[in-house]
Amino acid sequence: MAAIEQLYAEPKQEAPARKRIRRLSAPFELVFAVLAALVAAVYVATLLVGLFYSGEHFRLTDQGPTLYLGQDTFAPGSIAISDVPLAARLIGFIPLTIIQGALVGAFYCLHRLFAAYRRGLVFDEAPVRWMRRAGALLIVFALAPAAFQPLVRAAGLMDRAWLHGHTIAALLVGGALFVLASVITLGREIEEEGEGYI
Repeated sequence: MAAIEQLYAEPKQEAPARKRIRRLSAPFELVFAVLAALVAAVYVATLLVGLFYSGEHFRLTDQGPTLYLGQDTFAPGSIAISDVPLAARLIGFIPLTIIQGALVGAFYCLHRLFAAYRRGLVFDEAPVRWMRRAGALLIVFALAPAAFQPLVRAAGLMDRAWLHGHTIAALLVGGALFVLASVITLGREIEEEGEGYI
């Protein structure tokens, strides 16, 4: 009899809050996918230009690689990337690859996080896992420029502006994602304990 009642039972209505989360997550899922693809494309373009461009307009400055368009005046002390020895350029691409790879990975993890939310998986293990991975990658993105300073300087490259506002923000957001993941995990455990007493 219980099986028949279950067969003809009304489908469970989705909570309005969950519907709202699903609806609001869709644009973020798309935005983070686009950001991951955009950062990856810029990295590949920088790599190709750094290896094969022989003009004067792509230069290393105190602020890192800079592309000068039109009649822009070159920064004082800047060096054309084509004048940098190939070995030094290749060494410079090691930290660039790790930094940009961490950023692409963080955006991809945030894309997957909001994809889980869009599917209605709010307090499941999958979103918590994607949140932790995004946090870890944002921390790598923030700390890698400082960690690679000895290598960059040994290669004779200029990178005096390795601590920026956006790296501090990435460090804080990465740490906050770890805290939020722990809060969600605790909430899920409390909910499961409560269901066990019913």
